[in-house]
Amino acid sequence: MEKIKKILLIGPGASLDTLDPNLLKTTSSLYFGSSFKWFEKNKVYPTYYTFIDPNTVTYFDSLKNPNLSKTTTLIFHEFQGTDIFYNYGFTTSRGKDWNREIFGKSILPLFSSIFKETIKLPQEISLNSYKPLY
Repeated sequence: MEKIKKILLIGPGASLDTLDPNLLKTTSSLYFGSSFKWFEKNKVYPTYYTFIDPNTVTYFDSLKNPNLSKTTTLIFHEFQGTDIFYNYGFTTSRGKDWNREIFGKSILPLFSSIFKETIKLPQEISLNSYKPLY
């Protein structure tokens, strides 16, 4: 991964409509939503994409977008799609079995393949920075 001095954090909220698309041509960005319609409309794409809830990926609308394989790197924790996800206190509305059997074994490998590169964050990052609420 290249050294980055500044990164623009972009969420799925209404403020996305006020963002100047040209800013993404000169600034690295991290997006965490499920819709890429704004990016497709403006013909710019984030440098990085991430998610926490695996269910987000089921709403992802750009599985066939060839630009993602040229421009965007996927970042996720290596424990996503495993039982460790639940052991750390994370949940998804589809349940633990779905997370492991469907998301972890089928959806995540397919999803990862549409991006330029995949970065799996080691679980130690969560162990050192996340205290479960339960």
